[in-house]
Amino acid sequence: MTTLDVRDPAGQDLMRRHGAGMSPLVLVDGAFFSQGRLPRRKLARHLRKCAERPHITTGA
Repeated sequence: MTTLDVRDPAGQDLMRRHGAGMSPLVLVDGAFFSQGRLPRRKLARHLRKCAERPHITTGA
């Protein structure tokens, strides 16, 4: 998990790129999930679904 301050240039850039008018901006695996008040139940469901998906690994 990475947290950026909305006042930092990197945080401002993310807000602009995702068209977020409110913070917090929440990205899951780099994709927009929500902005403003965090929908905790929706996030929990989403994370459960992500955990159920098969993971692709590469290696030698």
